[in-house]
Amino acid sequence: MDRATTLHERRRLALRDICLESAEDVAEYNLGLHVTALFVLFIVSGMAAVFPVLATRYTFLRIPPTFFFVVRHFGTGVLIATAFCHLLPTAFSNFNDPCMGEFWTETYAAMPGAISLGSVFIVMTIEMLVSPFRRTSTLELMPAVEAALQDSEGCCSPASCGKIQETDVSINEKDLKPKRIQVVLLEAGIIFHSIFVGLTLGVTTGSAFVSLFVAIIFHQSFEGPALGSRIALAGWSPRTWRPWMMALAYGCTQLVGIGTHKLYSPDSQVGHTVVGFFNAVSSGFLLYAALVELLSEDFLSQRSWYEMRGGRRVVAFALVFVGAFLMALIAHWV
Repeated sequence: MDRATTLHERRRLALRDICLESAEDVAEYNLGLHVTALFVLFIVSGMAAVFPVLATRYTFLRIPPTFFFVVRHFGTGVLIATAFCHLLPTAFSNFNDPCMGEFWTETYAAMPGAISLGSVFIVMTIEMLVSPFRRTSTLELMPAVEAALQDSEGCCSPASCGKIQETDVSINEKDLKPKRIQVVLLEAGIIFHSIFVGLTLGVTTGSAFVSLFVAIIFHQSFEGPALGSRIALAGWSPRTWRPWMMALAYGCTQLVGIGTHKLYSPDSQVGHTVVGFFNAVSSGFLLYAALVELLSEDFLSQRSWYEMRGGRRVVAFALVFVGAFLMALIAHWV
């Protein structure tokens, strides 16, 4: 028993020494370089997310529909790869770090996956609770359905036509709410991830800084339009500022991460726990939104078979693959 206690104490001290050594092994901090990176990333991230919103609001820019088609499906691939290749691996690497306790590394090493799974169920519960059809009776929709059938046979009366129009408007309004919730979930998952990417850059020094900085610029250039295109297509009122604020919020996430790098050490147990937990939660958000809400809706829903057929569907799926492949490749550096 004494021997086991001694071995456990030696292991604990060894882990503490590893954490202390990693925290002390830091090159000289170049404040000017980090401030420059802060402004560059704000401009790149902000413009990448804002441009799709700008293009949908101002028609004089004459952005062709092909642009939105490409960005939409390429962005779906980017978001899927972000969840699988950036968020989940980061969560596992933080929770399974030698600095963490025995519970995280040996007793239950699958904790990041469990947290991600839990966030998926939380998101699904929220979506069911706020579903616009939760309180809608099937009987309420029957008159409109019958009227639509009569109209298809050329027997539409003024009263029934009115019912069709009213129902179409109400259904369109109901469709917008889930889309906006979907966008909020996407942004929540991406923002947490981007903050910790900025935090990583904020604590990186020496020769590794430049290569990481370049990789993050590409990372934000892919992720920004992916999020911005979904924000732009969520059917906002022309007078609301919410899409602009959501797009700009994405641009500020890196600033938060870089600016808060001195609040705690990423190599400490607290640092690993915080980064691992939020990356695991974010991965669940993105996995659900990207696979269930985006990929399934764009390629497996009944509506998608009316909108995309033949070569157009093949091109769309190829764009998803290319976006996922490139974002997965960037995971080597970020």
